[in-house]
Amino acid sequence: MNHKRKVGFFVTDSHSDPSRAIVPLEAFDEPRKNNSEVAVYAAAPFPALINATSDKEAVTQWLAIKGAGSPHTYRAYRRETERFLLWSRLELGKSFAELTVDDCARYRDWLSLLGRCSESEWPFAIAQHAWIGKRNIPRYHPDWRPFEGPLSPVSVRYAVTVVMSLFEWLAAVRYLPANPWVAVGRKSARYVDSNAEIELTRVFSRDQWQEILDFLSQLPENEATARMRFVMVFAKATGLRLAEIVLLRVAHLYVRPLRRGGTRLMVKVLGKGGKWRAVPFPPYAQKPLQAYFAFRGLSRELLRNPPETPLVAALGTNSPLSPNAFYKTVKKFFRNLANRVRQEGNESDASHFERASPHWLRHTCGAHLAASGVPVNLVQQLLGHASLATTSIYTVSDEERLWEAVVVGRDR
Repeated sequence: MNHKRKVGFFVTDSHSDPSRAIVPLEAFDEPRKNNSEVAVYAAAPFPALINATSDKEAVTQWLAIKGAGSPHTYRAYRRETERFLLWSRLELGKSFAELTVDDCARYRDWLSLLGRCSESEWPFAIAQHAWIGKRNIPRYHPDWRPFEGPLSPVSVRYAVTVVMSLFEWLAAVRYLPANPWVAVGRKSARYVDSNAEIELTRVFSRDQWQEILDFLSQLPENEATARMRFVMVFAKATGLRLAEIVLLRVAHLYVRPLRRGGTRLMVKVLGKGGKWRAVPFPPYAQKPLQAYFAFRGLSRELLRNPPETPLVAALGTNSPLSPNAFYKTVKKFFRNLANRVRQEGNESDASHFERASPHWLRHTCGAHLAASGVPVNLVQQLLGHASLATTSIYTVSDEERLWEAVVVGRDR
């Protein structure tokens, strides 16, 4: 019997090879309930509060509720729950209702080991390479995979936290009779990352930031350059996340009076958790936006443009730029800068720029403000951190000053 069947853009053959069924959530063909699953649901004393006939449907409903209002949160939660659902069904052959505490702990350890040991030592059924693919493969492409490489300990803890939240909700709405994750810790005992960064390295020094500005000034005068000049200066000035920047429209800009006279331009930003915050839009970041708007045929008087106008658009249009296109554009800029710096003989900075991503601009904003003496609570307010402890990474450690105190001080 031929068990192959087409699901969207994918052809699955999970009966002969479970790894062939590693597809995105929306294309996953979840197996029918077996007898033990049916028995678990039939034994429930009360009916479920959600109308879901499968784990996939339950996950989809949770995502619709928890990810509402924030595309960034939705994508992050979908990524983690999608990975767990695939692992549970394909690696273990179990539904959520059949999972035990040991199964959940095993997933945590599986996340920590994935991509970090040889295939001969890999203790799981489906090979590591079946789960890992290249970066930025579209979800509808047959080469898509749920992972792009090994996860850091921080990423493992985040993944476990998201899945724990899902199961807490599933138990609360009585879709599951119990939550096995309540007895599982977030930290894996099987893997300790000796290469973990203990210093804040994803930051541009002031000299490196000047290199970025110098490179921008040398680019040809066109719309792509104008867009990149605005994006770089604006992201570093405001510390906004990539997902926050692509959502911005002219309607999010507003003016308020200053107590000492004059006015200030502000940006209304929709951050994580669907929370709004006010972010200053400094004059030195307004000028590159005015130049960029001129290339797009828009008014240099920013607030005179249609409210729905995106601040960052696809080239040749006034249509919003997608987060993926935004990421690729900034990464390409950093690669080009790295090549230029390498030609000048500066391998250290070239390697730094090569690794950089748009999020480094957010880290740079926080680090530079903290180094300038801006109070940590104001940095927290600007960056939209829920916890002051998160912001403290920019203020509590200054390893270079420590080095100077210990080494340079002794040499005097």
